[in-house]
Amino acid sequence: MVRPILAVLTLLAATPVLAPALAEDGQPQPGDLRLGYAVYVGGLHMLDATAHLGMAPDRYRIGLQAATDGFLGRVADWRTDVLATGQLGQGPLPKPDLYRSVGAWRSQPRNTTLTYDAEGVPALTVAEPKPEEDREPVPASLLPHTVDPLSAMVAALVSVAAGKDCGVTVPVYDGRQRYDLSFLPRGDEVLPASDLSSFAGPAKACGLDYKPLAGRWKEQDSRRDRDERQGRSGRGGDVTFWLAPPRPGAPPVPVKMQADSPLGPVLVHLARVEIVGRQADATAASGP
Repeated sequence: MVRPILAVLTLLAATPVLAPALAEDGQPQPGDLRLGYAVYVGGLHMLDATAHLGMAPDRYRIGLQAATDGFLGRVADWRTDVLATGQLGQGPLPKPDLYRSVGAWRSQPRNTTLTYDAEGVPALTVAEPKPEEDREPVPASLLPHTVDPLSAMVAALVSVAAGKDCGVTVPVYDGRQRYDLSFLPRGDEVLPASDLSSFAGPAKACGLDYKPLAGRWKEQDSRRDRDERQGRSGRGGDVTFWLAPPRPGAPPVPVKMQADSPLGPVLVHLARVEIVGRQADATAASGP
């Protein structure tokens, strides 16, 4: 059940916003956008997530913090604090220089750090647990010019912000797996007003397709590999997200997402929008 939630939450942290000069550590700075998301599973409010997002003309920073709580926390204890920084304008895709994920799954640490050299080749500098403990190795030949999962979403959003659709395929390496993410345009829609969301209005729908290339679970974990593929794949409409400016003059961000799960649909609503350093500017959904 949790894998589709994690797949959707990964998308939340990857939205560019105009901001002042970027801090090297990727932490939120005055002028960044802070977005609060509410996650529902089968109609029940399961958890909340917060993204902080910043983008200068030639650089970007993105981050996400989330954790399970209540019933879901008892069933599947999970927390994550993930960020990425990088450069823009160096080619058709973002050029990351740091990806860091710190968290835990069922009280076991899940930590990953990737750094990138001048040629765009990632180095796995922190890995808990080590990938080789439960996954097949990723060949070195598949690593150059890949991006991390958050920077992959930046590629799609930059395309939309430029007046195009979200249709782009991105080579991704997350420290354990190598896969391609294809963002699939699904047309324009008008999202109705809802007590659960702070957004209503025109938005672009986009699907997600996941093509694994290397780093699959080892044979004894074949069922986990199948579950992971189902949790990430966009085929059949498993994952859909909608992009739109959350307020006049803002760039597009994810304003709604949905995925399938064994316990019913996973729905993620944009519940709160604020500019870092301007608390009085916050807007929030009026729902429970």
